[in-house]
Amino acid sequence: MKNNLKQFANNKFSQFGEDGIIKKIFDVLPKQEEYWCVEFGAWDGKFLSNTYELIQNNSWKGILIEGNAKKIPALKQTYRDNSNAILINKLVSFEGINTLDNIIKETAIPVDFDLLSIDIDVNDYHIWESVKNYQPKVVVIEFNPSIHSE
Repeated sequence: MKNNLKQFANNKFSQFGEDGIIKKIFDVLPKQEEYWCVEFGAWDGKFLSNTYELIQNNSWKGILIEGNAKKIPALKQTYRDNSNAILINKLVSFEGINTLDNIIKETAIPVDFDLLSIDIDVNDYHIWESVKNYQPKVVVIEFNPSIHSE
């Protein structure tokens, strides 16, 4: 099967060309007034990010979730002057109180938000499968085959 989107791969801040592919996808989809994205495993919000370009340079609203409290100061520094970024320090789980549904329901994000980027290296699929109350238009799930999933 030919991957037609691969030709648009381009890294500004992403790792494997996601910046360019995401741009192309949203160039093709109908235009809207407001765009929303969610990324968890956000790290500092910039390094190898699939949403930094959108939030910082394209006026998207975004929810950035990072489970490691030691990385939160860097995340806050990255978005210190951007009111479109909602920063959350929680470890996303596929069950219990820290499901993605439970974490983002406290925000103004629409049910059919635009982009979900999952990058936590373990349980990515299980967390995606646990999303019941939201229908993102585009989902990016990074997969690392060298890390065992639970």
